[in-house]
Amino acid sequence: MIVFGAILLSFIVPLVMGRSKIQDLPLGAERKYGLGGGICPKCRRPFALPLFSMNLGLSKLARCPYCGKWSAVRIQPLAKLREAEQAELEWGRAEVPKISEEEKLRKELDDSKYQGL
Repeated sequence: MIVFGAILLSFIVPLVMGRSKIQDLPLGAERKYGLGGGICPKCRRPFALPLFSMNLGLSKLARCPYCGKWSAVRIQPLAKLREAEQAELEWGRAEVPKISEEEKLRKELDDSKYQGL
């Protein structure tokens, strides 16, 4: 009974405590990883691993605060996490296309066509 309670707690506590996504954190910003950090295998962004996450041997089951996907994440050394932050910064520079105000309004107008259906 205690084992099932611990398993249930390992799922419920992260859901309640870690629901909010990281807000207004610029790409490549230096983060604090606490007890350990991992790199999401889906979006390749580094994040701090929660204390109450399910242990799967060499990895932990954790939800990425950026993409929201659940995956088995290995604890990474700080040097590798800093490299991922730098790679994230470079991706951010390459992915930011300059969109004019007119193009932005046109896109919003096109997207609004299907909202009334």
